[in-house]
Amino acid sequence: MFIEITENSKQGPNTIIGVIYRPNTQHDADIDIFCTFLFDIIDIITNEKNRCMLMGDCNIDLLKYNSHDKTTEYVDNLFSRGIMSLIHYPTRLTHSTATLIDHMYTNNISLNSKWNYCHRCS
Repeated sequence: MFIEITENSKQGPNTIIGVIYRPNTQHDADIDIFCTFLFDIIDIITNEKNRCMLMGDCNIDLLKYNSHDKTTEYVDNLFSRGIMSLIHYPTRLTHSTATLIDHMYTNNISLNSKWNYCHRCS
């Protein structure tokens, strides 16, 4: 689901807010199909020079960036489009596991800088 927020001034970019979900059950869980649709949408948003905020349960564990090829490819494709993650810590914790499968992204660099300030670390 996506909404577009139009600025009062016609000079500035609009903001697109999207909520996305990738199921974790077969056959709907295919990462390649999910990425094709998601990157097509991101390309439209960036080609129109809009800002975006994307969030959702993607069921892709970003903590596996260095150990799972599809995750590495997914993150690299986001970065190559100027999309940065706003969440860098596990979003699901148990006594024995930690995963980062809930994602929030933006192409708004100033928002990314403000969001990354970690209040827990100060």
